[in-house]
Amino acid sequence: MSIEDQFFLSALGNQRETNLQSAKRKFKKRFAGETPKTLQEYADANNLTLAQARKELIDKGVRLQNPKAFKDIKSGYGAFTTANYDLEDQLEVLDSGKVVAKNRPKGIAGGLASTLDTLTLNIGDFDQKGGGFGGKMSGLGYNINTGKYDVGISKSGQKKLLNEKVEDAMEDVEFDPLGNITGGTGSGSGGSGSVMDQLMKYKKEMSKFERGERKKDMLDTQLQYMATEPIRQAFANRAAEAAAQRGLRIRAAQEAMPSNIQNIMLSKQAQIATAASSEAERARAAADQSRAADAFGNPVVTIGRRFGQA
Repeated sequence: MSIEDQFFLSALGNQRETNLQSAKRKFKKRFAGETPKTLQEYADANNLTLAQARKELIDKGVRLQNPKAFKDIKSGYGAFTTANYDLEDQLEVLDSGKVVAKNRPKGIAGGLASTLDTLTLNIGDFDQKGGGFGGKMSGLGYNINTGKYDVGISKSGQKKLLNEKVEDAMEDVEFDPLGNITGGTGSGSGGSGSVMDQLMKYKKEMSKFERGERKKDMLDTQLQYMATEPIRQAFANRAAEAAAQRGLRIRAAQEAMPSNIQNIMLSKQAQIATAASSEAERARAAADQSRAADAFGNPVVTIGRRFGQA
């Protein structure tokens, strides 16, 4: 497998992860308004009792907020009967499910407060644990699962529930090799084919792209050549003309040198001597021809000779 193919497959993996994260964000946005914010909402959404819903959330590690009082224990008679001198209305849930004041008297003070409740026939709720008339006035002592208390789900708990719902939705859908949703909840368009299909498609597209780039480069090169050819030709002509002029100047300088002038004179003298010698030779040849002609008809020369004999 080539480096280019490895790079493409790596890019496919990154694209898949990007698409999966995008799908998660879409699900989060879709389910954000459906996330329960209270124990009652979670119980209603999942068709559970408050006790079942509370146990299920605790088992999931979802943190619940402290219950909110449905009676005013910070002022008025409720504050008097609970001896709520610190004017705190924070509540907590005991292991038994009983809702009591978080800042109730504890230890010896708590025992004395319970004794005082008994002495007042539970008209007061000095131990801040509810019970009797005092408990009804303070709204304390009821079981958390009665629904009298508003129990909120913490922000971190809501986030945990949202992520859980998103993960459930992600398991319900089908994805193509690129991580696009192809079926199930929130399904979109059809699949994109296998990884090899994507690789072959990529190669075809890249081949087409590279051919186009090569054509563009060739066209750019040709246009650049055509645009610059007149300039190059002008420089070439100018250089040739300068070289010719330089050659002429050098030749003129060489011919004007004394040694060259002397050579020229010697050459002329040699030409004159050669011409004179040639003329003398021509004259001698003509004389010889003339004498031969004269001798041909002279009886002295021809007496005693016969034609055909030496």
